[in-house]
Amino acid sequence: MPPEQAPQVITRRGLRVTGVVLVLVAATVVGTGIMTRRIADARLNQWTEMQAVPAVAVTNPDSRGRRTTIDLPGRLEAYSQAQLYARVSGYLKEWKADIGTPVKAGQLLAEIEAPDLDQQIMQAEAVVSSAQANAELAAQTLQRGQSLVTSGAVSKQDLDRRSAEAANQQGLVKSTQANLDRLRVLEKYKRIVAPFDGLVTTRTTDVGSLITAGSGGGPALFVVSDTSRLRAYVNVPQNVVPSVKIGTKAQLTVPEYPARTFQATVEASSQSVDIASGTTRMLLVVDNAAG
Repeated sequence: MPPEQAPQVITRRGLRVTGVVLVLVAATVVGTGIMTRRIADARLNQWTEMQAVPAVAVTNPDSRGRRTTIDLPGRLEAYSQAQLYARVSGYLKEWKADIGTPVKAGQLLAEIEAPDLDQQIMQAEAVVSSAQANAELAAQTLQRGQSLVTSGAVSKQDLDRRSAEAANQQGLVKSTQANLDRLRVLEKYKRIVAPFDGLVTTRTTDVGSLITAGSGGGPALFVVSDTSRLRAYVNVPQNVVPSVKIGTKAQLTVPEYPARTFQATVEASSQSVDIASGTTRMLLVVDNAAG
């Protein structure tokens, strides 16, 4: 090769090598760019999918948000209450239980001295004895007449009279005996006893007081209340009545214990609306076993 042509050959080779290198570099850059874009696209898709997942808050079902409450005044009283009056007239001989005393069914509360009743019983006993004697005499007279009627000593008409007299005397015995039994039953009411287990909440009499039979002569001698359960009467507005069912639970507060609440249960409803107030009276029962 001539000397003057050597640089030219080297230059051509160099250009070729340089061109190949440039092509490879360009291909590498393009490939890297494509791979980088694919990786970025994949990451973008993954991030997009993660952001698209909905966030759900889980909670337990509860009806408190729909619960309706209403505060109402009411009247609280014993579940059972007995006003005890005297069935016989007389004077109070003694009393055994004062207010606040727990009593049992049949326990003696007071005793009445009734001399008038005692005299009536004695008189009735005498009347019964007289009637029994007359009935016995009439029966014996009838028996003798029956034994003599066959001999003709006693007429049939006389025998019928004796038979009627014997029957009449037997009727008198039954009548006087019934009156005596009535007085003896009244005699038991000289003792005033508790009708059930409870608490004496009222005593309006004292030793020596004049007692008049019946409930029209004044206040009750004693009032016995069963306070193991309590009744609460509440007037519920008409628009709330449909949502207050039998068995509905309620919270009760009383002035004696302002920091405490007691559970009550709706037991009955009057099923009518008061015209004046537009309310329905409902009965709630409170367990008061703890007093």
